[in-house]
Amino acid sequence: MKPLLDTIFPSLCVICETVSSNGLCPQCSHSLPTAQIPFSCYPCGKSFFGVHSCLSMSPLDAFMPVLPYQRRRVKHSIHMYKYYRIKTLATPFSNHLISHLSTLPRPFAPPQTVAYVPLHRRRRLTRGFNQSRLLARTLSAHYHVSLDERLIRTKHTRPQMALSATERISNITGAFQIRPHSFPIEGPVVLIDDVATTLATLQECASLLKSEGASAVYACTLAA
Repeated sequence: MKPLLDTIFPSLCVICETVSSNGLCPQCSHSLPTAQIPFSCYPCGKSFFGVHSCLSMSPLDAFMPVLPYQRRRVKHSIHMYKYYRIKTLATPFSNHLISHLSTLPRPFAPPQTVAYVPLHRRRRLTRGFNQSRLLARTLSAHYHVSLDERLIRTKHTRPQMALSATERISNITGAFQIRPHSFPIEGPVVLIDDVATTLATLQECASLLKSEGASAVYACTLAA
């Protein structure tokens, strides 16, 4: 039935509307701009590949966004992925994440453990899927590493995008917990999310992952 439906109603690229099986044609996927933020130490903002001394106690060790969210094509594509449930976009989006991770030396890549920012069950039911989990699952399969699913969201929060920086921190504090009976983490963790704003969500998750034994938490987001 699906092949017949695909013939009658073919999937289209969300940007140029040509036929595309995964939501983005190769030309539009390759044309998406790259975020001009290097893979950096989150506390001090300096590149991990330079010499620097950082004494901050921030739980988030590094941050790497892949795409610039404010660019129209990027924002539109992610909007279609999250809110119009075009889940096939996870494939080209994951390819962008993999492409960027492949440029990093050890211990940053390849990842040993992949985790993701969870959704509250109410939002997951409304949206139909967790967009960050779908990206993380593709990455873990590509690298043949475990997908860590110990993070759970127990507090139904307001969308971060609509809040001020101060409100975002208050909104997300205490929103996550660790799934009971989880095994300790060994080594560093790559934490996946779709869009980063103030990084309050990523820091909250990183703190919990480190309490579980993670030696470092490197956040890689689709956009920022």
